[in-house]
Amino acid sequence: MSSEYDSIGDSYTQIKNIPLIRYLETPSFHAAIQSYLTGHARVLDLACGTGFYSRLLLSWGASSVLGIDISPAMIDAARDHPDTTASQDRLAFRVGNACELGALPEPPAPFDIVTGVWLLNYAASSTEMTAMWETVARNLRPGGVFVGITLEPVAAGGFTPYVARQRALRAKNPGLLGIDVEYDAEPLASGEGYRCKFTPQVEEAFSLHDNHLASDVYEAAARKAGMTGEIEWRVMEVSEEARAAMGEGYWDRYAEEFMPKYAVIVMHK
Repeated sequence: MSSEYDSIGDSYTQIKNIPLIRYLETPSFHAAIQSYLTGHARVLDLACGTGFYSRLLLSWGASSVLGIDISPAMIDAARDHPDTTASQDRLAFRVGNACELGALPEPPAPFDIVTGVWLLNYAASSTEMTAMWETVARNLRPGGVFVGITLEPVAAGGFTPYVARQRALRAKNPGLLGIDVEYDAEPLASGEGYRCKFTPQVEEAFSLHDNHLASDVYEAAARKAGMTGEIEWRVMEVSEEARAAMGEGYWDRYAEEFMPKYAVIVMHK
């Protein structure tokens, strides 16, 4: 995971302008988290990348944000952003592995909110998924909340028809939402899902790999790690801004044909 992102570095910022991110992911993430960004909400932003959402979380109302990512190149880019310097008393970044982070010892931990936009989808097994959830749980105050973005929930026994449908729909709608996704021919060694490659349609082309594990794995791992609330799976909604920008027909294809409908995931400690 680290080597892929280290080779991309600041070029990763291009991905934030593709339709999937700009018109679905960002507004859906904001809608899911906005009610928790009250008072003096302290946020731990895991898999923060170049700090895109870390900076937005401050503008949305967080009192402070600590962004952590496994890639030194991504963290360097986050630290070099002008808004980081301007918000240095409330915004910080560091290198760290969400599978090994443990409980952070110093303030502002424990946090009111932990976020993970495209974090949990990097777990290749229930063991790795549990380790990520343990980091979330250990750094949340009692009653705190995790809000993230991941791939849509698929039951353990449903992957064979799901992947077949994916391949058919991708062949029919290449590049829809500004991204191509390819699933491996065979399941992961763990048998708990599939590895996939995603390639955003950006000027400086690159590809990355992640894992689509079954929803049962997400839920069991979270419970084992100490999260006590129920997982809420929310489909990203198409906003009026999105319809105005891309046209009704574009989003009709997404709603009626295209999968996956990437999921917002919310869970309390």
